[in-house]
Amino acid sequence: LKETGREAIVIPEPYEAKERNPSIGDLLYWYGHISNSCDIERLMPHLDREKLLILTNPEWTMERHNKIMNQPLIVVIPTGKSMAKSENRMVEAIRQGKYVCAEYLPAYEPFSQFFPLYDIPSHIEWALNNEAEALYKIHQAQAYIRDRYSPATIAKQWMGAINGFDHLS
Repeated sequence: LKETGREAIVIPEPYEAKERNPSIGDLLYWYGHISNSCDIERLMPHLDREKLLILTNPEWTMERHNKIMNQPLIVVIPTGKSMAKSENRMVEAIRQGKYVCAEYLPAYEPFSQFFPLYDIPSHIEWALNNEAEALYKIHQAQAYIRDRYSPATIAKQWMGAINGFDHLS
């Protein structure tokens, strides 16, 4: 209301991926639009480049992405200058059973109870040195998103918004 003079409703995106069993490994994975590659490039001096997989356009396809996600790995999500991004990449990585090392975004705040939003290289080291706890955190995060981000839940929120009744109850 303060910024636009209008009340807004924020409805998250539903997940698309099937829920997979959690796994973790020392392979690191960044995926995203090439315009955001500067975010991962900023971290490269602090990461093991031989263990870093990057998938971006024009090479990105859902088939390639899913093939990579079948491997035990950690998803790395550095954030850039824009704080107005959705939690979609976080949610999708969790659905696919991956541990997520991300920097702060407002949309990621609810997930900080599972994955601290701080220095990615230190977080990777913690996850690899505490594998059992990291796998447990993935399980917890999957339970957290299972209903909250389901297509049925999000559809109800959209119907509530369209029909003008409280979609949050």
